[in-house]
Amino acid sequence: MKLSMAIREGAALSTQARLDFFKFKDDKVQSSCALGSAICGIIGSTDMEAVNLICRRGIYEYLREICAPEYASYHDIRVDSPDSMANNAELFEVVQYLNDTLCWSREKIADWLEGKGF
Repeated sequence: MKLSMAIREGAALSTQARLDFFKFKDDKVQSSCALGSAICGIIGSTDMEAVNLICRRGIYEYLREICAPEYASYHDIRVDSPDSMANNAELFEVVQYLNDTLCWSREKIADWLEGKGF
């Protein structure tokens, strides 16, 4: 599954969070950042227990395995940020930067990722 599609599917399940992967309420994801949305989109659930299983495994590595298995490590997935603040940076760090610092919507992040082939 492409990361852009996973984000879009997960974004439909909760509101957007900043500075946290997830915010929970009543054992469900209430809000999630772009990468948190990707997790929810992949597993098709906002159930706290299901999400926490992935978190214990490692969010970045899980996303690499599902969305970019051609890379040996998530450290190898490198991109330039759209505002040129981070060149040759790790993809997941750039996604967090777009979500948390530039306050891009998850949909805009997904569009940018799709344009990059992710």
